[in-house]
Amino acid sequence: MASSRLPPTSALKAFVVTAQSGSFTQAAKDLNLTQSAISQAVRGLEADLGTALFVRDVGRVALTPAGEAYRDAIAPALDAIALATAQARQAAPASLSIGCVRSLLNNWLLARLPGFSSQSPMLDISMQTLGRDVRSLGGCDVVIILASKQAPPKGALWLHDEALIPVAAPGLNENERTSPDPALIGQNWALWLDPKISQRARGPAIQLRETSAQLAAARAGQGLALLPDLVCYDDLSAGRLMRLSPKSVSRDRAFYIMQAPSGGRAVTDFVAWLQAQVAACAKPMFGAIT
Repeated sequence: MASSRLPPTSALKAFVVTAQSGSFTQAAKDLNLTQSAISQAVRGLEADLGTALFVRDVGRVALTPAGEAYRDAIAPALDAIALATAQARQAAPASLSIGCVRSLLNNWLLARLPGFSSQSPMLDISMQTLGRDVRSLGGCDVVIILASKQAPPKGALWLHDEALIPVAAPGLNENERTSPDPALIGQNWALWLDPKISQRARGPAIQLRETSAQLAAARAGQGLALLPDLVCYDDLSAGRLMRLSPKSVSRDRAFYIMQAPSGGRAVTDFVAWLQAQVAACAKPMFGAIT
């Protein structure tokens, strides 16, 4: 019974490329190997098969009848293996790891991600929340961070300036008679200089550090909040919050994108999609409550 042991694929490749070029030297160039490596691979294959595959002459080689038959049999098989391998690599699910500051992730990005996923159904997406003052990828393919506009991280791509706007639940403004005296939520009100807004808040201040907590408190009708426009965009759009003034407070911070150089098309596509989503939210659409 003939042995089922197969020769190394590298030896088969060296043989086929040498047969096509008629030269060990040219085969070595085509495969980015040394001439000695090609020659040894072919000699090892001949020893394994127990027959000569080439007639060697100075500067060139020619196939023996056995070599011609062997080439005709295995060359299509190697082509089929190469094609199947390429197809398998294309079909394999790609992955994309995204890091984002917590407030933007929970209140804006997550609601939009299904739209990106529908454009890239084979992409395996993982999410990670980021704290404040992040200035590195931290193992992610792409991150969305808040950073100073005066000194953003090297290579960071600007996404959106952080602007604070005053908001409150609709009930606090539609019928003040049945609402308790609203409080000022959060720690940003020292930045606000409009007395018409602060006069509405006659209740005690509610000190909440996290932006998401401030948003939740405002949504629950606990007072007036000064929040990043992008973070509260969906609540304003859905009517869960009302904007109290067309004015805003610009800060020396902006959202930036950092991306891995080796992220590939998945990162490029996500960044382009993200920029389009932010641009769609930049149009003024909310009037002031007077």
